[in-house]
Amino acid sequence: MDSFSSSATQLKSINSTTKYHVPSEIRILQTAVDAYFYNIIGLFPATSSYNAQANNQKAQVDTHCFQAVWAFDLGESSGNQATRRARSNNSLHSRRVKRTSV
Repeated sequence: MDSFSSSATQLKSINSTTKYHVPSEIRILQTAVDAYFYNIIGLFPATSSYNAQANNQKAQVDTHCFQAVWAFDLGESSGNQATRRARSNNSLHSRRVKRTSV
């Protein structure tokens, strides 16, 4: 977690260098959280209400993590969200959308 907290400082100080880079610690934390929730979900029978609740919580965490990652994966912007350039096909967001739409 030490490397994650040092990355938080880097994420706070967004400038032209850090603007489009997500520290690997963010992705590692996301993977650890995913693994944790998969283990919790596996504890309960599929018909249990706890299983559904754990799935919902995992989905919320996934959404928050991906929103944080996507925030640093945007293309160049003129400062106005309406005029923001469309994401390229190899961006994290487009890859995630393609993966979940299959």
